[in-house]
Formats: sequence, C-alpha cells, structure tokens
Amino acid sequence: MSRWLELLAELHRRDERALETLRAARGPQAPVYLIELGAAEEALAGERKEAVQRALEARPLGERRHAPWWRARALPLLRIAAEVGYTFSGDDERRYWEPLQIKLNDVALSEPCRNELANLFEGLKAQTQVSPGNSSWEQHRRRIAWPITHAVLPKELHGPLLTAMLHANVAARRPWPETLRRLQDQARGNGKARLRALLSRPVIEDIVLALREDRVDGLGLSPAFLSRIMRDLESAPGPRDLWHEVLAQDNRARRSSPLPAVEPRERIVCPLVLRIVGGRPGALSLRLPASEVSAAGAPRVQLRPFGAGRPLTLETVLGPWR
Repeated sequence: MSRWLELLAELHRRDERALETLRAARGPQAPVYLIELGAAEEALAGERKEAVQRALEARPLGERRHAPWWRARALPLLRIAAEVGYTFSGDDERRYWEPLQIKLNDVALSEPCRNELANLFEGLKAQTQVSPGNSSWEQHRRRIAWPITHAVLPKELHGPLLTAMLHANVAARRPWPETLRRLQDQARGNGKARLRALLSRPVIEDIVLALREDRVDGLGLSPAFLSRIMRDLESAPGPRDLWHEVLAQDNRARRSSPLPAVEPRERIVCPLVLRIVGGRPGALSLRLPASEVSAAGAPRVQLRPFGAGRPLTLETVLGPWR
C-alpha cells in the first residue's frame, strides 16, 4: 500500500509543477484549468487511477480526519474528476458520479466523499483562479459544477456553441462585446443553462477565436488543450459538420471584406509610360529609380494595382480614352 501512497504524492508534485508552469506564463490572476495539466490519456492512466483508488480505500475522502492528508495530494484525483466533467452530459448529478466511480475502479463515493471532493476543488481556488459562476445551474449543482468548470468546454457543449456561433455570425468580426452579446442571445434561445454559464467566463473569447481559426493572443488556454478540442470536433460527425460550416462562413467573410489599409514602406515618384502601337495602347509601364525596395537595375515593372488580386487590363485603365 505504501508504494501507491508514495506514487500519489509524486503524481501530485508533478501536477503541481505543471500548474505552476502555466501560472508563471499567464500571470497571477489568469485562470488555469485542471484539464490543461496534461493529456487525457495520462490523467486516466492505469497507475494514476490505481494510486487514487488505493488511497481512497486506505483514507476515505469523506472522513474529516483524512482531509488534511488529501489536501496535500489532491491533484491526481481532481484531474480525473475534471476529465469526467469533460464527458458529462445532461442535468442529472448521477450521470456524473456513476462514471467517476467507474473511472476509480468502482470505489464507493459516499455523500460525505462527494462533498469533500467539492471542498478540495474550492481549496485550489487561489492557485487556479477558477470557480463556478453564479448561474442557477451552477448554484443548484455546486458539487459537480467544480469539475465541470475545470473541464472548460465539455463535449456536450461543442455542438450548441458552434450553432450559436453560426447564428450569431461571429465571422463578421464585430468588436468582442457585441459578438459576446449575440452569442448570449443565442444561448438564451436554445435553453442550454450550461452554455449560458460558459459564455459568462472570460475564457470564451479564446475558445471562439480558436474555433474560428484566428490567432489567439496571450495564453488564455494551453495550445495542447485547444488542439484536443479540435481533435474531438473532427471525430464527432455532428460537431464536425457545424465546425466546418463555421469555417466556411468565416472564409466567405474574409473574401468579401475589404483589404486593410497598408502603410507604404517607401514612396517613389516615377513616370508612367504608355507605348502606342499602331495607333492603339500597346504597353503600360513604370520607370522606377534605384531603390532599396524596388529592384535596383530593373527599370520597368508590370502595373499591378492592389485590391482585386489581379492586374487591371489596359482597356479598363484607358477606357475613357479609347
């Protein structure tokens, strides 16, 4: 038994180092979610589950006398709880506790044990800067709201969030407060209390930008976890189709939007030369002086106006003079 208890302590130290690494990269007030601490396979690996199971049998979590011991070794258990939160669906608490019990090799989870699990999550609030919000759903199901909040974007919300993104037309690239308001309007319409709770968290901006395949500034979520979300979307036909629709909508918006103004690197004054062949315009060229920007020694270049992505024809340029 001592081997498993020592392994649990070592796993906790490893998880704590991973948490501190993310915390150092983000700053003291940014949230760090337990589901980000490593790969799902590692979180649910056999030895980790075995160590947590043996510890729960030797020192039942629901007994007050074991509370200090568990607080010093909580992260392996809480990571498994967050992984179950990622796959949770529905509103019935039993649909959370039964899978968690199975993940822990059928260790019984008594009511006092469930209460103490929520207390362990709450005890990490200062370290993680993560806690459930004040929505009615989170208040009425406080015990499971902790691991589900640490799961960030549970699979059950992939489809509803993408549907809201489509209907809110996030591809229009409005200012974020307006985009968020549109998403919240959609969430109120579909009746998903947990989606409304997700939209109240600052991390939703990073999620929406990532799903739209924009560059995400800062470190609101780890790249590894964002990649995991993308893999899960691709593996589920319904969310995958919705995601592809979001990307298609975004691509259409990009193509139709005007190109941003570009500050010129250098202004060059040069003559525009029109060559007449047989009484008709035959060639239009620029005679460029030597420049660091223009190729030195290249006196003539094709005229290629910006905007349409292709050269204008002479007939278009000289239409009024034909």
